[in-house]
Amino acid sequence: MNILLVRELVALLHQDGTLMSDISAAMLKEDIGLEKMRNRFRKLLRRYAGDLKSEALNNSHRAVAGFIKSFATHTTQEVFSDISKGDQIRLPSPTQNVPNNRDKVNDYLQNRLNDVEPIESYDDSDQDSLDEDDEENPYDDAPSHIDQWGQFITGAIAYKTLRRRLHEFVYPSLGSKLRNLLELWSRHEHKYHDYVARYRLSNLAAELQYTNPHEIQFDTARKTSYFGHCQGTLERWTGERWDWSPLPRHVTPKDGEAGIRWECACGEMRYAEVPVAFIKRLQSIIHSLPRASQSSTTAFLESSSGTTSTTNNTSQINPSKSAQRHQQSVGSPSINVAQSGSQRQVVVSNITPPSHHILFVVQKGVDYKIAQIVVNNLCCHEFFCKLRDDYFHLRGFIRAWFSIWRYSHCDFYMCEKFDEYQFTPKKRNSYPETTDTEYEFKPRPMDFIPPISEHEFTKRFYACHKPRPLSHWYHKCKTLGYHSYDVLDLLPKKRKRLEEAGNKREYFWGIYAREMISLRWVLAYNIVCVLPTIVFFFLKLLPWGYATDLQNPSVPFTMMLSMLSLFWATFLSSLQFGRSTI
Repeated sequence: MNILLVRELVALLHQDGTLMSDISAAMLKEDIGLEKMRNRFRKLLRRYAGDLKSEALNNSHRAVAGFIKSFATHTTQEVFSDISKGDQIRLPSPTQNVPNNRDKVNDYLQNRLNDVEPIESYDDSDQDSLDEDDEENPYDDAPSHIDQWGQFITGAIAYKTLRRRLHEFVYPSLGSKLRNLLELWSRHEHKYHDYVARYRLSNLAAELQYTNPHEIQFDTARKTSYFGHCQGTLERWTGERWDWSPLPRHVTPKDGEAGIRWECACGEMRYAEVPVAFIKRLQSIIHSLPRASQSSTTAFLESSSGTTSTTNNTSQINPSKSAQRHQQSVGSPSINVAQSGSQRQVVVSNITPPSHHILFVVQKGVDYKIAQIVVNNLCCHEFFCKLRDDYFHLRGFIRAWFSIWRYSHCDFYMCEKFDEYQFTPKKRNSYPETTDTEYEFKPRPMDFIPPISEHEFTKRFYACHKPRPLSHWYHKCKTLGYHSYDVLDLLPKKRKRLEEAGNKREYFWGIYAREMISLRWVLAYNIVCVLPTIVFFFLKLLPWGYATDLQNPSVPFTMMLSMLSLFWATFLSSLQFGRSTI
């Protein structure tokens, strides 16, 4: 009977035209072929079974995941048994070789569910938190028909992940290669584990994945400059990255480091220092990529982003489409028909769609404030306008306008509410679980590459939301995301509003605003302090002053420089001890 179940599983896979098309393309490639594709598919199938188990809602679902993992080899043999290798690959049609054994399989499943013993969970988590109803009736929602099994197998988020991994194996891109590299280096036992956080390789991959890999430049010669040496020394001394604008950032790499340059999609030239080990792996990845590697993956992501249906209530909702549905629901009433006997009652009601909130955390002194931004019917431009207004409001007037710490970007964080209106960030680059139905986000599940880079957050935050050509003469006004919803698709959105009052302890996911020291503001405060002494010095040199006496006029200037040097040395040295590292 297990063979019949394997064949039913193979029939489900054969019905997926995209999956079988990728397999066909892989077998026609000289660098992949039949044997390599077969081995890779078997590994992906076992990995898919592990992901599917994390989405299981009952013991029956866990049994399905366990069956797929145990019979991954047999399933792979059946999938490729009908594919002949030759001048032309022949794929089975969706209805080909589907045995007429569905009645037998359904009878077998019915009998097996009636006699089966509860399956122990493989999770190490505490099972005492389960509801009593689930313990008494563990199979109330168990599928008793092969079609219900198929809905769980092909409708789960793990199945979309399987398709994405297979497509990336057939059509590799810079983003997929970097994702695999970071997944390997992020393991605690790997010798380059510390590099991922120290050099922010995840954020670097988020920027590089959208660039042409063959246009990336490598500065391995370690060219030194005075300004680059000063920038590197100051950043290592303070333990913080600086905003060197209006000067270009070109930190001199240390021993064992090298620099890379690339052109961002916004047209700006970007630079970063990375370890030599990463440079070697990146060069190897680029040499292995075809010239047109980016287009195929982008097309696949656009075509697969519309698949949303799942059987375990983890379907995704596209915010751009939800905004249109919101407008339709507000403008048109909903009609509910209730029939009792021969009488029919028609109830007309306006259905308000659920509000989706993006939780935005800002640090104000030693406390953390939160804003819950409702994103229903908002575009990217309107969202970042609201984000900017909330940031300046939560941070306070003095800090927002006079602090040397200026907004840099937002990080994806898991935060904790531990008391009434008391919040704290807990874990960086953390996202809700795949099965968490309280949040909507994309891609689902999240991987090791953040969906939005730090540079993109910065550009959108400081974009001209209200262009004024006359007053903004120092730059070209440009509004970003005025008619797009792409960014809102990627941010985790909570279906219900977070209850800020009360002492209930709970975790939530959102974005956390980060700041960096601005060189412009440091120079501005120094100029403000030194300017009166300079004016006093030159006034003394005028004809009606002491033109030949330079010592007395220079005393205030010298004292001010000494006090400023002492102040900045003490302040900057304390940053690596006083700043939070979360």
